[in-house]
Amino acid sequence: QEPKYRDGARMNPKPFISAPKKPARPAADGYPGEVLQYGGSGDGVRRMQSCLSALHPVFPVVPNMPVDGEFGPATQASVKAFQSFFGLDADGAIGPATWNKVITVFRNLPRLVSPVHPGSSLRAGSRGQSVQIIQKHINGLASVYPCIPAVEEDGIYGPETEEAVRAFQRRFGLTEDGVIGADVWNQIISRYNLIGLSYNPDAPLPLKTQAGSAEGGGSLMAMMLMMMFMREMGA
Repeated sequence: QEPKYRDGARMNPKPFISAPKKPARPAADGYPGEVLQYGGSGDGVRRMQSCLSALHPVFPVVPNMPVDGEFGPATQASVKAFQSFFGLDADGAIGPATWNKVITVFRNLPRLVSPVHPGSSLRAGSRGQSVQIIQKHINGLASVYPCIPAVEEDGIYGPETEEAVRAFQRRFGLTEDGVIGADVWNQIISRYNLIGLSYNPDAPLPLKTQAGSAEGGGSLMAMMLMMMFMREMGA
């Protein structure tokens, strides 16, 4: 059966979601002047919830939450995840630094299609489209992080893919078991999207080839894109 196409890209309706339309930006996004924290409520909390919810499809490491203006456990968990991922003190409260970072990231949010975790862990011996998707993302990361080896994008979770996953886990302080559960999947997707590269399941990435050599100056291009994106976000 022929694969389905949408906007020129092969899509599988199950593992992909599209980033939702950004919430309308109010006239002013300035810090409200007081720390927002657990138990609080109001327009400032609602604004942060709206922005963080918009970030979730691109940076799935930041969990989604209801946009209700109430600073409850789900909002606190999302704020902590955001702070941890973007290098802030993960105290779960929204002071000026966190508020400004959320707004900056939101305003520079790339329009990406992010793959969703297949529902079961990927490990040595796994095969299929989900493995190939993660291999593509690993190769994107390998062009920026030399400690992560490039892999063949064959959809087979063999020793090379396992070692690349372990290298990723070591680099980002995760449990080094070579297994891709939902948390590791979300970290890989989020780190990949952070370098500002759009995801296209049909187009080969202009990054390292399977042999590890540069193709078309891809490593330099990836690094430049990452630097531009990080500069825009004030990182």
